[in-house]
Amino acid sequence: MGREPLVSSMAELKRKQQVKKKSKSCGFESLNLSPNVFRGIKRKGYRVPTPIQRKTMPLILAGIDVVAMARTGSGKTAAFLLPMLEKLKQHLPQSGVRALILSPTRDLALQTLKFTKELGRFTGLFFFRFFFIFIYLFKLRF
Repeated sequence: MGREPLVSSMAELKRKQQVKKKSKSCGFESLNLSPNVFRGIKRKGYRVPTPIQRKTMPLILAGIDVVAMARTGSGKTAAFLLPMLEKLKQHLPQSGVRALILSPTRDLALQTLKFTKELGRFTGLFFFRFFFIFIYLFKLRF
């Protein structure tokens, strides 16, 4: 039996090649983000994506699932938030929850919410926080 092809169609191959080309360029401008998302980036003072952002954001924006690891302070949160904000802005407004971010601790959830509000300030999207007591109950059992 031969090896399975890495892509299922020529369209998918072209899309992956375009993603690869985009990921080689340097600035946030090359990601073709909407003006409101880009404005949030500039407001935070970001000029050049970090290595984790440069490698993952074009893939996420292309709809490819990504699992990545990087050190603390490397920009992982922005690496997933910016594509999420962009995708949420591209779709028609709907009622209800359209994205869910799971955090292992309350502190990280608050930090992520604050960062999401800062980056998404000009998008017109609404952000809510929900805290569950599962962590507390889990700690009580052990």
